[in-house]
Amino acid sequence: MAISKYLVAAGEFCLRYKCATRMVGSQPDGDSVRFRPDVPTRFDPLPRVGRKPEFNTAGTVQLRLEAIDALETHFDFAVHAHQRWDLGLGARDFTLKALGFGPVTYCGSNDLTVGETAPDPVPGYVIAGGIDSNGRPVAFAFSGKPPQKSGTWLDPDVSWLKSSVNCKLAAAGLAYPAYYSTVPYKLRVHFDGLFKKAQQSAKPAGLWQSGVDKTASGVPAANATALQDLAVWPKLFRRLITYSKSGGTPDGFKKWLETTDKGKPVDDEAWVIGTDEKVWLRDIFEVRNGKVAMTVEPRRLIIEPK
Repeated sequence: MAISKYLVAAGEFCLRYKCATRMVGSQPDGDSVRFRPDVPTRFDPLPRVGRKPEFNTAGTVQLRLEAIDALETHFDFAVHAHQRWDLGLGARDFTLKALGFGPVTYCGSNDLTVGETAPDPVPGYVIAGGIDSNGRPVAFAFSGKPPQKSGTWLDPDVSWLKSSVNCKLAAAGLAYPAYYSTVPYKLRVHFDGLFKKAQQSAKPAGLWQSGVDKTASGVPAANATALQDLAVWPKLFRRLITYSKSGGTPDGFKKWLETTDKGKPVDDEAWVIGTDEKVWLRDIFEVRNGKVAMTVEPRRLIIEPK
């Protein structure tokens, strides 16, 4: 069901936090960053499908940006999977700059952990609609001051949506669409216009440069190493990385999607916009010659949250 009211939460975006006697760096990416609300209980009124928001000792929680999906930079720490580096890291750097962060240096084994940056934290706010199954507030992120008092509620409206980092990422060609059924119609239509304009630009950028996006042409179905040099709809990438750990063959991918994990289907259900048809994603995944391709564009899908 689409969200009817959104919660305004002022606070600050954080890249580092104090743990005991030392500063610890986070690992932000294009569609996920840590946020400290002005009041620790600020997100309590939000509906949730799983566990409560998971705050660290410094009072910050990991956000998930609504309606978009940027390329993965560090999915599944067991295999350290990532997608095409330049675009994944480009989306991360774009998001941090849009939120007001200055230059950032990185450290760690993969240079993904924040080392030094200033200013940090930076003031900002989010407009959130709910908590996902991983305990993350699902939100639109903004720099600056909120349009109304923190803790109050807003109707879904493009007037406040347009200045979000979410919209800026879509317009820049640095994220894929990821519409869940919780996204209200008018907000989804606005995002769709941004994605369509970015794709059809005379000089497409980011994911929409010629030959970059492999969602429709196909990517290796059971080769995690090869996947990490490519750009494909991140939800498909995540499923393929998880499947690759099973040692299965390309032909077994769709059958694997029919299985369950911890009582939940591995696959996702979605509505196809324009047809009102409800499908499993495996129904629109096509496996041929060792590759998996999608037969429906991601922006024509409305995904059911698990």
